[in-house]
Amino acid sequence: MSTSYVTYMPNTPAPVRSLDFDASRAKTDDYWMSLVNSVGGITHYMYGSLLSSVPVELTFNDLRDAASRFSKQEVTTPVNIHSVIACTCQTRISGVETLIPQNSDWSKPLAGKTVKRQVFDSTRATDVSLGLSTTGLTKKKSEGELTKPHVFSYRLQLLRLLHDIWLGSPDHDNFNAHAVFKNLWKSSLLSTGMVFRFKGEGDVFLVLTAGPYCVSCLKLDVNEEEHVLTIFDTSRVNVLEQPILDIQKIEVGITKPIPLERFKRLGWTLDGEWMGVPSYVAMHGIWSISSGTLYALCSDLGLKGHSKLDHKRRAEFYMQHQGCPEEHIAAVLASLPEKVSRKRKNEDAEESVL
Repeated sequence: MSTSYVTYMPNTPAPVRSLDFDASRAKTDDYWMSLVNSVGGITHYMYGSLLSSVPVELTFNDLRDAASRFSKQEVTTPVNIHSVIACTCQTRISGVETLIPQNSDWSKPLAGKTVKRQVFDSTRATDVSLGLSTTGLTKKKSEGELTKPHVFSYRLQLLRLLHDIWLGSPDHDNFNAHAVFKNLWKSSLLSTGMVFRFKGEGDVFLVLTAGPYCVSCLKLDVNEEEHVLTIFDTSRVNVLEQPILDIQKIEVGITKPIPLERFKRLGWTLDGEWMGVPSYVAMHGIWSISSGTLYALCSDLGLKGHSKLDHKRRAEFYMQHQGCPEEHIAAVLASLPEKVSRKRKNEDAEESVL
């Protein structure tokens, strides 16, 4: 099988493909205009319409308009329906032989039941009856099949992560995607601007965004002589999606940015020593951690008795377990609001009304 290639020389304009269409000549070309009319749904005795439903829809519109304009008491007779159809077929050529109504058509009423006007009322027609259901967009408060753009983006990210983890798994047949998914929340324990590394490895990563399923990060270069972290080769800057499945296998560090005049770029330096994720959460992340994430962290560490506590008491229990100073615990608890029961909220609302 042969393959053809098109080669363009530098500084040479790309070839222009044209059908040499002339609008002025097309108007005088009967064959061309017949194609245009067919695509537009306009029929003629010499050619048919590519949109075969257009005449039917126009006829239906005429029926609905006639019923809304001339019918009384929400009823109409079959004779009126037949006459409207005959008139609309005469006005709009639909590709079939038309009949011209005569005066005698109205002199002999047809026997039969009347048709209610609501059949032709556009306000009574539902989305489902017209073939397109948009109820979820207009009436429902929440729609399970639709989602926000950022949520959809995160779900695509989750699909990529599970696929990559599955590819790296030694046993594809026994891969448990649900078990892996239950551990991806641990990336939310980190925060923007900090660095982390896997124990026993030399690569250091700067956190851009943390969670909900992975850590978006940049790989940094380590200058051990000057104790700085930066990106020396800017041509290889790539945002990595790193899942955190086991917090015991990584250690994190707090950083502060510094200008590196020697390298003419921005760098980071560690503000303190490397620490484990549980210690970081107790000393730095406890201020902004969500109640659900803190609950999951206490459960992952096997802390007994935390499930019966509210968020503020659970935070105090966690910091005491990590051995935090009393001054730090008191400062954190002072910033966390007290949980107000629903009964108390209702009582306060009634007092404010009175």
